[in-house]
Amino acid sequence: ADFRYVTSSCNETDWEQDHPHGRKDCNAMGGAYVEMLAVWVLLSTFYIPDSRYMHLNWVGIWAVFLATVIVWVQSDEGVTEKGKFDVYLTTFFMCSVNFIAMMRKWNMEEREVSSLVLELKQTDLSRHMFHLLEYMVPAFVITPMLQVPGGIVAKKIDCA
Repeated sequence: ADFRYVTSSCNETDWEQDHPHGRKDCNAMGGAYVEMLAVWVLLSTFYIPDSRYMHLNWVGIWAVFLATVIVWVQSDEGVTEKGKFDVYLTTFFMCSVNFIAMMRKWNMEEREVSSLVLELKQTDLSRHMFHLLEYMVPAFVITPMLQVPGGIVAKKIDCA
């Protein structure tokens, strides 16, 4: 996909001169740069340890926005309407990506907590069943019964 805005300062001769493959990204925030930031934000669900720290992505997004605006305003090209729209649209896109990442992180944590709760309940139920069966059958039979429900408990013993 070609994510470029052709502004007044970007003409066809610039395309061949400035990029080794004959392409130049002429918008205020380059498409490849935006894609890289979006992947960084989406992957933050794995490298940020807790959803309480996902707000750090907001700081990063707004820092990139401010840095882009400052560099862009000080550039020789000047501020154009297409450039403004591009910066605002890109910032909105990054905020949307961050919202998706935050929801994903929250869902991941909810699944982890629910699986932990289920595991704790299962452990508690197994312990309770063990104590109930302790009075009915010998202890060496209980463990295989709980580990393999419905399995064969009897062991073959060779007689001499």
